[in-house]
Amino acid sequence: MMTVEMKEKLKELVANTIEVDEFEEHDRFVEDFGVDSMMVLELVARIEKEFGVSIPDEYFAEFQTFADVALITEKCMKETESASL
Repeated sequence: MMTVEMKEKLKELVANTIEVDEFEEHDRFVEDFGVDSMMVLELVARIEKEFGVSIPDEYFAEFQTFADVALITEKCMKETESASL
């Protein structure tokens, strides 16, 4: 499960990657901030490094909002934990 601290770190990673100071959980990255596919790839790489997870390529297109990113990151964290048992 993602802790409050982890969610805050994830929010900071997203803000730094998409180069915005503030965003709401359901703001749409492409429509609201002009995020492109290169930014999504950079975000995925940063999340994988920071949280020690692997995010499969098929999830990239689902990175539409911060809520999506948090949900997918948490899912991949659980999958990583399960695989290491």
